[in-house]
Amino acid sequence: MFREELEARGIEPCIPSKRSRKVPYAYDIALYRERQNVDNLFAKLKDWRRIVIRYDRSHAPSSPQSASQQPSSSGSDQWS
Repeated sequence: MFREELEARGIEPCIPSKRSRKVPYAYDIALYRERQNVDNLFAKLKDWRRIVIRYDRSHAPSSPQSASQQPSSSGSDQWS
């Protein structure tokens, strides 16, 4: 089990048990709140990164079209 592996390595798990568990695991509530704050910070950084990347892509200069993709100057060959 994950908790047992952490304890074997000398790490104190700060994972709360599910509400439906009859005998809940003991955990440090203050440590859990601190860990949650760090997790939320990383989630916000990922959101900001996604917004910045989207902004960079939308304002990137477009590559010039090749001659074959440019519309012709005369409209007569359009319908032929």
